[in-house]
Formats: sequence, C-alpha cells, structure tokens
Amino acid sequence: MLRSFMASMALLLPLWLWGCGDDNLPDYVQLGDLRILAMKANLPEVNPAEALTVTVTPVVSDLKKGRALTYSAEACADPGVGLGASPSCTGRPDRVVLATNASVPSLDTVKKTFTGTAPALSFLVPATVFLGRSAADQLAGVAYLVVYTLTATDATTGATEALTAFKRVIASTTSAGNRNVNPAVNQVKAGDVTLLAYLGTLQFPGSGGTPVKSTLTVELDSATLQNETVTVTWFITDGSVKRFRTLGSDPNSWDAPVVRPSARSIAFVVVARDERGGEDFEIIEQ
Repeated sequence: MLRSFMASMALLLPLWLWGCGDDNLPDYVQLGDLRILAMKANLPEVNPAEALTVTVTPVVSDLKKGRALTYSAEACADPGVGLGASPSCTGRPDRVVLATNASVPSLDTVKKTFTGTAPALSFLVPATVFLGRSAADQLAGVAYLVVYTLTATDATTGATEALTAFKRVIASTTSAGNRNVNPAVNQVKAGDVTLLAYLGTLQFPGSGGTPVKSTLTVELDSATLQNETVTVTWFITDGSVKRFRTLGSDPNSWDAPVVRPSARSIAFVVVARDERGGEDFEIIEQ
C-alpha cells in the first residue's frame, strides 16, 4: 500500500531539502556545524494493538566544536504537520516525555569527527492515536510524531545552540506483511571495494596536487525494497561530492582533499530514505 510521502517522512529542521540532481549545496553536504542527520525508527510502521517497542536512533554531528551534547524528546499523535501544523507536542493531551536534558556520551575520542549515533529513544505507539479516525484512516495509516531537540553547550562560555528534528512513525491496522520496513544499506563502495578499505589505502597528492576522483555507490539490500524510490543523502567531512542526493544505487563522485587531515579521520554519512518513512544509514570513518 503506497502512502503519501508527506505522511511519513522525517524532517530535519530548518532544512527542507528533498529532490535530486547536481545542486551545489556545500553547506548542506559538509559536516562541521551542529547537525541532526537522520532519525531511524527500527519499525517505521506498527499496529498499536501489537504493543511493539519502537526505537528511534538519531545520527548527530558537531565536527567543528565537539561540544557537550544533551537531548530532550517527546511524542504525541501528529497534530497535522503535513497540513501546516507546528511539529510540536506542547499542549497535546497525549504528550509523552521521552527524555529531558539527557546526556549524549562523547561521540569521538579517537577519530575526532564528533559524528555518530546518539542514545536511542524507545516507546510504544498508543492505541489512542486512532481516536476519532475512521477504519479506512486506520488501515491507510495515521502518523505518530516524535520531536527531538539536540543542544550543544560550550564548556568555556556556557553558550548553547539547539536544533530540533522530528520523525513520523506510521500506526496502521494493515497486515504485518504489508507494512513498510526500512531500506537496508548493505555497504558503500568506492569502485569495486568498500569505501572504508578505499580510504585506508588512498594516496593523497599533497598541496598543489590534483584531487583524486572516485565513484561512490550505495549497495541496498533488494529484499527490503518495496517498489518505491529510495533517496540517498550524502554528508562528508572533506573534499566534495558531485551530488548531495542520489536515487537508489545511482553513482555519486567524490573529489578527495589533496591532503589527508592530520588530527582526525575522514568521515562519510549516507542516509537512505524511502517514500513512507523507512530509513537507514551508514557511517564510514577512516
């Protein structure tokens, strides 16, 4: 059953950047500032009657500053984000607090990219999400909203910076075999080898040299694909990519920096999303 993209997507605020092509968006692709890159639900679609635990894993980055991070999260029935409502559970009678100013363990002590997974959020989608909804709506799917706020605090000045993102999990009465599942990223490749292996052997030309170009592809598990478009978003710490977003296993190209960073690893984060809220990611650091 194909549900609308707007009914199930995860939106990272304040950027609303869906589309593909050769768009030149280095600020979006380049890791550096505080970022929330993905919010993956292990079960993008559930039947509340089955009381299955949903776990949402955020992927975050604070490469430039590596500050202390905390997070807060809440959940409620979607107030109508697709129709213009604010992505917030404030004042909602079914609001559930999942975390308040909880600490994110240090993302990096060795690789120094300060990019990785934050603590997961676990919850049950309540049956009350169906209140006032017709049987047809319940079969088609009703969104349950998770709102996530990430805060970085400067240890010296005490100054804070915060970002908010949200994830929609679909509640439906459709049969288990017809529910959406996440697309699965098997591996990211550079030519015929894994990107991780490629980065380990890559020779950098040095200052003044010509950047090494390589072709990158994401290998998706075909068993998880459900005749729908999977969009892959690319994030990098170094060099430049031709496309910030590709479709499925379409190739991308990367121009490596002329000098490998001396104080940290090079990192890639690829995020694969389908049209109904399914999501997967891969973090490669070398």
